[in-house]
Amino acid sequence: MKSFREHTAVEENLTEDFDFVVKVEGLPDMYVKAKTPSEIKNNLRKILKYPDTVISIDRLQPTDIKKIFRAKAAGTETDD
Repeated sequence: MKSFREHTAVEENLTEDFDFVVKVEGLPDMYVKAKTPSEIKNNLRKILKYPDTVISIDRLQPTDIKKIFRAKAAGTETDD
């Protein structure tokens, strides 16, 4: 039988990354995996000269990501 510490240690390692779409002014939409939107913002602040150019960071469901990539592969993607 596992002790309490062994049981909770297993659960701590179960972190999941979520899919986000990042819209930056002057660039195409980027699809990023991260734990939180703030993690993405912090990384972009290090990369971009002007962090204010980030328009939005939205979470996407896995099915939405599949639809987008399948449309791109088929050549029927639409611009929103």
